[in-house]
Amino acid sequence: MTAEHKGAYEVATGAESWRATVTGKRMLTATGRADYPVVGDWVVLQADNNETKIITDILPQRTLLRKKHSGRDEEQPIAANIDVVFIVESLDGDFSPNRFERYLVLVRDSGAQPILILNKADLLSPEGLAKITDQLHERFDGVEIITASTVTENGLDALTSSIKPNLTYCFVGSSGVGKSTIINRLIGQEMIKTKIISDKTGRGQHTTTARQIYTLDNGAIIVDNPGSREVGMIDSESGVQDVFAKITDLAASCKFSNCQHESEPGCAIAAALKSGEINAAQYANYLKLRKETTHYEMSDLDRRQKDRKFGQFLKKAKDDLSKL
Repeated sequence: MTAEHKGAYEVATGAESWRATVTGKRMLTATGRADYPVVGDWVVLQADNNETKIITDILPQRTLLRKKHSGRDEEQPIAANIDVVFIVESLDGDFSPNRFERYLVLVRDSGAQPILILNKADLLSPEGLAKITDQLHERFDGVEIITASTVTENGLDALTSSIKPNLTYCFVGSSGVGKSTIINRLIGQEMIKTKIISDKTGRGQHTTTARQIYTLDNGAIIVDNPGSREVGMIDSESGVQDVFAKITDLAASCKFSNCQHESEPGCAIAAALKSGEINAAQYANYLKLRKETTHYEMSDLDRRQKDRKFGQFLKKAKDDLSKL
């Protein structure tokens, strides 16, 4: 599936592209957004001669990038079957390692490989840029970091060479960090419209309103996404443990098995924080993201219990009606 619109989808079958909808049965039985197709899905189409095709099935997903829906305790799929996720941060006044860490948790949880792009590198001196990249390498060991500028075009060759044939890549990040401009450079033409830089914020104004797929000359697939104002956690416990591996490993040495790592005696994480063994900012973000993940898991459990009770009510009502 190459694009998603309200109530309709675009699918590609080789050289042809079609508008498609899901079956009425799927609409009736769906319990949430996860039951519908997402950009990157491989789907089965009903064979007919109409301009609009019917999606009859969704094939199993290798990876699924998700986040919490803004304002609601439910997940919002971003893209499926992604091999590499480029997390774009711009080096202006809105730069935030904590936001990168949020995206990194979601990417690790999805099963895809993360790569960080530090865009607008021309805003910093070489010394300032080196200082930030060193700090990020120390905090996020093993994560590839690419510094780039679409103004000077420095770093774009490194980005292009990292995109391999026949793999699927996804760009995520806040509005105005330059995702669409970067993708336009990769495509080689202005496929995505971008607005001028705001005098007030110094940031580009992202015009992408729907997820869209583009194919490069080497066969690589690029997924562009609307900018996210919020990057909420879902049931991403595996992602949290992966990103904060050093902290979660230390937790095994805490005196109490139910230690919350805040003020309990014998907390190995608190001791490591005091000695400087772990980063204070990363520790604070760890506590915050873990609490958000726990909250979502509890809310999700409550939803599933309500759905189960409602299903039992419907079954009983049907049984009672059949006896009349």
